[in-house]
Amino acid sequence: MKLKLSDNETRQPRKPVTRHIPNIISITRALLAVPFVMTVKLDRSPLPFSIILLGAISDFLDGYIARRYRLESKCGALLDPIADKVFMNSVLWSMCLYSPYSNDILLIVAITLTTRDFLLALGGLYFIITKNRTVKMQPIYASKVCTTMVFTLCLVSIIFTYPTLPVQILGFCCSIFIVGVFIAYVRRVFINS
Repeated sequence: MKLKLSDNETRQPRKPVTRHIPNIISITRALLAVPFVMTVKLDRSPLPFSIILLGAISDFLDGYIARRYRLESKCGALLDPIADKVFMNSVLWSMCLYSPYSNDILLIVAITLTTRDFLLALGGLYFIITKNRTVKMQPIYASKVCTTMVFTLCLVSIIFTYPTLPVQILGFCCSIFIVGVFIAYVRRVFINS
């Protein structure tokens, strides 16, 4: 539908700003890394827990809103995983390096997650440079489970500052899932392409 402005000029109608809500949520999640890093140093503050919880909720909401209201976009398909990586890596590394919640379990998960993300990005660059094409990284269900597990590990690590057996088991499972998701992506995108 075109709007008629004058005899010579027509203009497409403005698309509603609501179509950008999922992308705004994704950007907000990435930006939540900043207040998290700033507040995680505070001993026993409820703010880091609240920020992680808000990040987890936003991770669910942006995808749900985009699918439910048919607001999916190429921009959103790129923004969501970037926001996840920025937020999760910032949370894990700041918890490992600067906080009273630091433990070996978080460090192992942080190293595993960062390595996976780095290797996937490197593989994508390889495809762009050598094959002159982009890699379409469709999310897989195991990746969503993995992200939920990492969010849960971070929240539980704040509640139980000493790594109890359930925290250790969850951390081990997170690391296994991260490696499994990496293998699934490599097989799906890079080997089958």
